[in-house]
Amino acid sequence: MPVSNVRIIIGLFVSAGHWILFAGYSIIFILSNDISILVVITIHIFGILILNVLFQDCPISLLEDKLLGKSMIDTYSGMITGECITRNPVNIHRSQTTMQVILIALLLVSVKVTLLLIKHVFHEFLESK
Repeated sequence: MPVSNVRIIIGLFVSAGHWILFAGYSIIFILSNDISILVVITIHIFGILILNVLFQDCPISLLEDKLLGKSMIDTYSGMITGECITRNPVNIHRSQTTMQVILIALLLVSVKVTLLLIKHVFHEFLESK
């Protein structure tokens, strides 16, 4: 196999893993009401946030960009905006988009944990009366 084909195959596996990670966390977030699972997801997302700050971009996106020339975030942003992000100063840079997605994910999980805790406390309060 030529080297370019091997790079493409490896890049597709990396990209598939990136999509599975994103979709898996999304599905677990939507379907789970277990606070401990949501806290674990929050810790994982916070770890991803730290990696993004250290690398100034998602390490998996950097691999995808190197192997395929386009990352999942570029594709995701292209689906939302109707065009792909370029590294043009007029458009938002990919690392900023990644940070926004991660911070929104942290916010959503934190809000869900907070609402579940409020529900739990409120339910206990009503049972005690």
